Amino acid sequence: MSFNLAKCDYCGECFESCLYTSYDKSGAAEQMHNLVAGQKTDIITDCVTCAACNAYCQKGANPFDLLLMRQEESGLYQTTASYKMLVDTIDQQPSEVVPGKPGFPAINICVVDVMPGIFEGQLFDGLTFLRGGDYESVLGAIHVGTELPLRKKLAAKIEALARTGFKEIIMYHDDCYSAYTTKAMEYRISVPFKVKHYIEYLKDYLLAHQEKIRPLNMKIAYQQPCSSRYTPWMDAHLDELFDLCGVKRVERKYDRRNALCCGSPVGPHAGAEFCADFKSRNIEDAKENNAEAMVFMCPFCSLQMREEAADAGLAPIFLTSLVRMALGESLSCHPAGLGDDRDMIQAAVKIVKGEM
Repeated sequence: MSFNLAKCDYCGECFESCLYTSYDKSGAAEQMHNLVAGQKTDIITDCVTCAACNAYCQKGANPFDLLLMRQEESGLYQTTASYKMLVDTIDQQPSEVVPGKPGFPAINICVVDVMPGIFEGQLFDGLTFLRGGDYESVLGAIHVGTELPLRKKLAAKIEALARTGFKEIIMYHDDCYSAYTTKAMEYRISVPFKVKHYIEYLKDYLLAHQEKIRPLNMKIAYQQPCSSRYTPWMDAHLDELFDLCGVKRVERKYDRRNALCCGSPVGPHAGAEFCADFKSRNIEDAKENNAEAMVFMCPFCSLQMREEAADAGLAPIFLTSLVRMALGESLSCHPAGLGDDRDMIQAAVKIVKGEM
């Protein structure tokens, strides 16, 4: 992606459309002028790093990429010490390759295996699992106002994945898929294996096993991760997957182009109360449009919102659990990991909610 000045006409739509700020068109245009000029300006600290302004820009100028550059240059972006440490050290966990069956692909779960029972069942039988920091893309660095860790480490991450010898690798973490596709292309880093999103893998599995599907006949609200702003083409695959599962993705205000972030970068930056207000709007929007459940594709989105969704009467369901349910499988754990009281997980939840 990267910012393209030639495509920017300073219309202000990018920041005027932001759901987290309150700029009018002229104020938004002024912010853009200041960013281009390299001047200190309010949007640098008002931004919550959800990257939605790239989607709002109809010209394809990618204003968030310029905004992130200015955040990094100025050092003005603030977040909690605990969240920054989480982001800075996320790729320091030990790595391992858990072999599957010959001829089956590998799935990269990096460091986000944070929900019990999520990789059980026929969907994952035979897959090789790549686990640990060597395979974590560190795209999450954007949420603490910096891109340098990604630029410095991405080539080495791709090399580590390539050394596994797999010609196709499924990405479980949306951050990793975005980094190893969009960002790798932007940085002109060659990727010597096919990168496949786990949405595509789940869809292809259902297409190959349609006789096993038991349509769920459920209305769901979908929670889109911030990183999906880098890969908008995946939304069509997701809609196909929902159709195969027999669920209807309700039309609502805070979805697709106007999706609200789950809040994981918001709480540590703007405070738990600010974050909770936007989560409440998001959940109420789902309920008002008759959703019965809220479906999460990103594990951090699930950690951030599953309790609030359940308290509001929306069944929280992780995407792999939804597919397993459509295949008629019984789940050994809650479909979004509710009730997981491990200290490590509870601490992570408090960090991303801005409570710690």
